[in-house]
Amino acid sequence: MLDRTGKKKKADGTPLTKVTIDQAKPEAKAYVLADTANGLYLRVYPSGLKKWVIRTRIGGVEARRTIGRYPDMSLKDARIEASNIAEDLLNGRALRGPSLQQLADRWLTEFVRKKTPDEEYIKRLRFSYFSAALRQKPCADVTRRELVMDLKRIQKEHSYKTAQRTATIVTGLFDYALDEGVLGKSPAGNLSRALIPDSPEDTEQQHFAAVTDPAGVGRLMRAIDTVSTPTTRLALLFVMYTFVRQKEMRQATWAEIDFEKRLWIIPASHTKRRREQRDHVVPLSRQAMAILETQKMRSFTSKEALIFPSDIKGAQLPKTLLLNAVKTLHATLPEDQRPPETTVHGFRATASTLLNGMGFPRDVIERQLSHKERDKVRNAYNRFEYIEERTAMMQVYADYLDALRDGTPTYE
Repeated sequence: MLDRTGKKKKADGTPLTKVTIDQAKPEAKAYVLADTANGLYLRVYPSGLKKWVIRTRIGGVEARRTIGRYPDMSLKDARIEASNIAEDLLNGRALRGPSLQQLADRWLTEFVRKKTPDEEYIKRLRFSYFSAALRQKPCADVTRRELVMDLKRIQKEHSYKTAQRTATIVTGLFDYALDEGVLGKSPAGNLSRALIPDSPEDTEQQHFAAVTDPAGVGRLMRAIDTVSTPTTRLALLFVMYTFVRQKEMRQATWAEIDFEKRLWIIPASHTKRRREQRDHVVPLSRQAMAILETQKMRSFTSKEALIFPSDIKGAQLPKTLLLNAVKTLHATLPEDQRPPETTVHGFRATASTLLNGMGFPRDVIERQLSHKERDKVRNAYNRFEYIEERTAMMQVYADYLDALRDGTPTYE
């Protein structure tokens, strides 16, 4: 007897045992081990993952439902759940599956294993915008119309972008339900198309807030110095001095740093230009080197280790950590010390504005920003192009930031 994957099932009439399950090894394709009653079987995946699945018939149509993972759900508990479901069907109680909230809890619990708690929090927050009544409804009973109407309510009460992001979350949630065998079809495909922007600004390319006046930059530098968490403070300063993309800083390892030449060579895989297989070279100022030396004493374990690690062993800093730190500075510092509103990505616009105002050649600035050149021939540049000019510029810029912080600017 073959299952849908073509792999032979255990169908010898004997019940599953813990030993049989534990000894089941992954193979090139998924296969199943059948129990003896209530349509219960264990699916074993090539990754080694093992899931309990129940096969039933509802209204003459075969349905499959994933009820848990082994060993999180034991063989005994899986049999009890299968028996309860069989009894419900026998007594005419429809098998409607988990509520939308229960499904979301399962999805987000699995999601956070692969991501960070910070990202899980954001997804939970966005999902919470849905009405309580809809979240408690069995996911099999949720209609597309209900989802669209609730998204339009969210847009009216919050914003178009909030509703759009919530739509993306719920589409992913129903995709998960399909993958898990909870549902046979999704009502949430491409939900965002049902939303109409409130204004032209909703469809414009995102621009990041940035500080561009020297006095504001000075206040920002002084504010960053007040951040109490060392890793957060040093990471913010490092991005200010190097004006790299935040992702490049979060992924940076000690192997990328040439201490002798004072260069940071960011591999193409960590950059926005990764498809072009183009490394990015960042000359390091004395200030940036001092930060690295401090971090080296605090966190160096190997060349492969992250320069700015999270408190979670081996994990990167959360995506929103630095942005939240900047927002906190703006919200909590006294008015005369408060920096202008900005984002971490806006540090790049700050550098571009100040450096252009200081008279550095545009090509040198653009190369250091690693902006894509419209001219395809010029875009295929040597990573060390203008390296002497860029090295000098990075030191002058770092000195200027310090001068603005200390109230002794030299380029005004």
